[in-house]
Amino acid sequence: MMQVQKTVLAVSVLLAIQFAALFYFGSRPPGPLLSDSVQVVILILCIAASFRAARRSSALGRTFWQLAVFSFTLMLLAQVLQTLDDVVGLSPFWQWLSSTLFVFWYGAMSMALFLDSDFEPAHFDRLNIFDFIQAFVFWAAVSLYFSDISSHLQSAPELAWALWRRSLIYDAVLSGAFLLRAILADSNVVLKLFGTMSAYFFLAGLMDAYYTYPGRNLRSGSWFDVVWVLINVIPLMTATTWSQPEKSDRASGKSAARKGIVAKQLFALLCPLLVLGMSLLIIRQRVLLAAAIMTVSFLCAIGRMLVIQSRQSRAEMELLQAKEIAEASSHSKSEFLANMSHEIRTPMNGILGMTDLVLDTELTVEQRDCLGLVKFSAESLLTVINDILDFSKVEAGKLALESIPFDLRESLGETMKSLGFRAHQKGLELIYDVRADVPEAILGDPGRIRQILINLIGNAIKFTERGEVLVTVVEESDEAAITCLHFTVKDTGIGIPTDKQVKIFEAFSQADGSMTRRYGGTGLGLTICTRLVTMMGGAIWVESQLDQGSTFHFTLRLAVQDSPSLRSDPLQPEQLRDLHALIVDDNFTNRSVLNGMLTCWGMKPTEVEGGRAALQALEVAKSAGRPFPLILLDGEMPEMDGFTLAERIQKDPHLVGATIMMLTSAGHLGDATRCRELGISAYLVKPIRQGELLQAICNVLNLSTHKKAPLVTRHTLREVRNRSRILLAEDNAINQALAVRLLEKRGYIVSVAVNGRETLAAYDNKNIDLVLMDVQMPEMDGLEATAAIRQRERSTGRHTPIVAMTAHALKSDEERCLSAGMDAYISKPIRTNELFATMERLLGMSNQAGASHDVETRKELTHAPESKF
Repeated sequence: MMQVQKTVLAVSVLLAIQFAALFYFGSRPPGPLLSDSVQVVILILCIAASFRAARRSSALGRTFWQLAVFSFTLMLLAQVLQTLDDVVGLSPFWQWLSSTLFVFWYGAMSMALFLDSDFEPAHFDRLNIFDFIQAFVFWAAVSLYFSDISSHLQSAPELAWALWRRSLIYDAVLSGAFLLRAILADSNVVLKLFGTMSAYFFLAGLMDAYYTYPGRNLRSGSWFDVVWVLINVIPLMTATTWSQPEKSDRASGKSAARKGIVAKQLFALLCPLLVLGMSLLIIRQRVLLAAAIMTVSFLCAIGRMLVIQSRQSRAEMELLQAKEIAEASSHSKSEFLANMSHEIRTPMNGILGMTDLVLDTELTVEQRDCLGLVKFSAESLLTVINDILDFSKVEAGKLALESIPFDLRESLGETMKSLGFRAHQKGLELIYDVRADVPEAILGDPGRIRQILINLIGNAIKFTERGEVLVTVVEESDEAAITCLHFTVKDTGIGIPTDKQVKIFEAFSQADGSMTRRYGGTGLGLTICTRLVTMMGGAIWVESQLDQGSTFHFTLRLAVQDSPSLRSDPLQPEQLRDLHALIVDDNFTNRSVLNGMLTCWGMKPTEVEGGRAALQALEVAKSAGRPFPLILLDGEMPEMDGFTLAERIQKDPHLVGATIMMLTSAGHLGDATRCRELGISAYLVKPIRQGELLQAICNVLNLSTHKKAPLVTRHTLREVRNRSRILLAEDNAINQALAVRLLEKRGYIVSVAVNGRETLAAYDNKNIDLVLMDVQMPEMDGLEATAAIRQRERSTGRHTPIVAMTAHALKSDEERCLSAGMDAYISKPIRTNELFATMERLLGMSNQAGASHDVETRKELTHAPESKF
């Protein structure tokens, strides 16, 4: 700003001096001398300002201002010669030189027409060399064109008119070229430089045409000198205010790129055409020179074309090599990720699995808390690994979705079960509610839906210190075979500021990114969720206020199964119709969800919020002659907990016949013993799946079994199912021990094979219902063993479900397993809920297929024609 102020002050002083000189002296001495001196000083200021602008610039700008310095120097020399001629009078040669410099003074600056935003003077660019040669031969032709006037025109008036017309054409061509270069600018630098200078050259051309018009005698000391000063102020102020442009200066958008291509092609053709035109004008008088100029121009055009073709070929070759290198790098990256994933997931599988097994045993409070922290830490590490792998898939465009049939309620229930420990550890109520109109049997990717829910629910638990986390699913719209489901995850946590609600969906972003933040995380979870929801045809958003909790919404468009598979459980919920039940829970949301479940099954529930209200409700029902045959108790309530209430109920002889089910948020040591002592029929830990609750109610009311279980738990619910024979193919000893204990605890009969050959032998010798196949095994891997089993099945006609159970977690690994003939794919560390859900689905489908096959076989035998002998 200081330099601009100095320049403005200097120009103001010079204009004042010129005005004073013209006013007092006019054309009388020393008026012309003072006026010419002002012109000289202005040109010196232009040269100095252009020089400083060149030092502040780089690449294109620096070269432009260097050419401007050279042009203004030529004009300064012409102005000095004219000033000397006005004072002392010069010889005809110096007068001719002065006039010639005034005509060609900005010829050097016109060389900048061949500069573009990619110009780099430090780099030897053959294209620029060819362009500058073209410009040089063009100006040689122009010079010959002007110098040829006197050879065929004799009279002074004719000579003056011819010179004026040629100068007019010359000024118009150059001004138009600068204007066209500005219009086709491919960068802000080109636009600023050529836009300003085109206006300057246009005004200078008009004034030059007016000044040199034949018959007009404008000498130094006239008021017209002021016009030249004012015109020269334009480049002076442009150079003074010019600053170093940013590196990222190229204009954005397709239109700017198109302009840059057109500009380069146009100016590559413009100069050869101009040279050809000028050469034709001088060819009559200067045949050899015209031929030489056209030859040089033609050779430069050919050279430029060859350079461009060479560069295009080299660019294509480099692009092909870069593509091959990128593909090799991507392949190496994929292999590295696969190996890293395998090496990390294998020990993680042992840590998580063994921790789950120990947590299901009798433990002290301190032991359970410590193991809970171990599990939480392991799951946090696994979440980071999964987020990084999934984000790499998102970046590479390799994130894909499956479309398989699954039960939404069962899948959601298993997901909530896996998150129950974290919620209960913080004393939170974890509740989910799937409305009755939501279809059960749908087609989609249950693993990815589970991933979205785990991320959102996990965040809700993380950022909530007290209260509850509620997950609801409603059907937003129902189209032909397509349902749009609306999921909400609502918490009572810290909330999200309004200005951060959009940012949290960006990669590596969190609401609190400071070094003192309380909560961990990669900042990738919501980004991955957003991509997954978008791929499923939905949208995701959040509603939140600070200290008032948050509600995350997302919608999914999923297909509905045309013919849903039959349930394997022989439950008949119709027998529960009109059955009265009492729900006792201090949490309003829990009561509402349980009420909705029971009502959906045709029962008539009554809700109360505590022990005293429950006793009053039982008294009223007893007096009315309609006692409650079923009571659902919350284990942890203020004033009077569930066990105390159960004890009060059992002491009343009129209520002894009621069936009591205990629903608790967190299991404690000795709870099972207290339940048996108090006559409680079932003990279930929240969140409870709808199918699990229905089966438990049917069991305790003796509807689905003929013998009432002493205490129904989630373990006894599994034991009532048919036992299936499972073949486990696994070479890792820790994973073997873990899987065997998990499967046997679930009620399955397990056989173990340590490689592919033993797997085939066990398959041939035993009647196997399902195979859990590790992929990476010695001697024969899982893919080869699967292919061999499928080959044997072609002769027997049977189909044994095979589940890939591997630490390779990339999409390509899943595709390899499925293409090899496996029925499902589960990555390690094994999520027990996901594993058992997959196994039960495949076993159910296998049983149905086997039953259908038996029926068809019986039909064939029944209707077969009698044999004739």
